[in-house]
Amino acid sequence: MKTVKTSELSGRALDYAVALAIGAKFEMTKYGICIVSGDGFFPSFYWRICGELLEHYMIDVSFCNDEEYEPWSATSPLLMGEYFTGKNAKVAICRAVVGMSKLGDTVEIPEELLK
Repeated sequence: MKTVKTSELSGRALDYAVALAIGAKFEMTKYGICIVSGDGFFPSFYWRICGELLEHYMIDVSFCNDEEYEPWSATSPLLMGEYFTGKNAKVAICRAVVGMSKLGDTVEIPEELLK
């Protein structure tokens, strides 16, 4: 396991952290794919899953063309002014979900998901 900042999570590691954050019952395949209820769980890739998170956690998403930060940001009243950024809206939303959970600013991620 490796400790990773929530603000730096992406790909399979981010999807894994979201599953932990929402308390989903999941399993990991030998290929590092997160499975929830028999289906692949890819909220950082599919709007079908990410959209449900957006509504459930009352997330507000915005775009800012600022070269200093990633262009998309996501926040929620549950974050009390804090926000998370991402290269796209889905990544920002997923990071916000993880950030507002009990996991907080860092998450323990299996090393095979970081490859």
